[in-house]
Amino acid sequence: MAKAFSSLYENDSLNFILAIIKRYHVTHTSLVPTQLFRILHDREARGCFQNLKAILIGGSSMPEALIKHAIKLKWPIYTTYGLTEMASQVATTDRITREDQLHRAKVLKYRKLKISSEGEILVKGETLFQGYVKGQSLSRPLDQQKWFATGDLGQMNKGKTLTVTGRKDNMFISGGENIQPEEIERYLCQLTDVEEAVVVPIPNEEYGARPVAFVKLRAGSKLSQQKLYAHLEKYLPRFKIPEYVFNWPAQLKKEPYKTGRKKAAHLAQYELVSQSVLN
Repeated sequence: MAKAFSSLYENDSLNFILAIIKRYHVTHTSLVPTQLFRILHDREARGCFQNLKAILIGGSSMPEALIKHAIKLKWPIYTTYGLTEMASQVATTDRITREDQLHRAKVLKYRKLKISSEGEILVKGETLFQGYVKGQSLSRPLDQQKWFATGDLGQMNKGKTLTVTGRKDNMFISGGENIQPEEIERYLCQLTDVEEAVVVPIPNEEYGARPVAFVKLRAGSKLSQQKLYAHLEKYLPRFKIPEYVFNWPAQLKKEPYKTGRKKAAHLAQYELVSQSVLN
């Protein structure tokens, strides 16, 4: 049986992960994108991970630049969609050797998945949890057909593969149009200079809300607003283009491994006053 190890806590150091892999001869590991980024930029770690049989990536949206880097190194990368209520994995890709395979996750055995009329991902199956513990009882919020609503939005593609488009509660309306922040973030993270991006709404008198973005550049990288907007305009309609693009503030931290959107929305108000925009 393959031995596996998954680092679960943000304060686990890279050295600790490497020590575990070496000591127990780990062959399979599960990472979130932040961990993959750190490993790809560490020479010793790259050598250690080169020999693994499978590297499973999940937990948040996947910057395509990371996948390109891993593909170039010929790493055994698989991306996954899952949730605690389904005992983790629900759908997983084949080994990714090309960029276009990133969003082709296949539903695993003992699990069922469908997309609701509102675009929400619904799941059920033998791995579905027994419920949330509330005092001395269990609460199991299922519909009449025993489907569990995940709160995630997605699409089933040809070949019955899943593409996750974002969180239902992250969507906002701008001038009558639905905007899914994760869609904009994916295109921002296609730029090789961008390490991370988060998009949030800010109030707007005319449109109700408008998107703004925080962008973290890779160490030593330079990216002009002109180049960034030119890239986005290739893929997105005008109403989805961020009104402002701000430099990544030190206050914006992960909680854990996921950037806090509520914190980002509050910071956006401050950044509008200080105008700390990407040059």
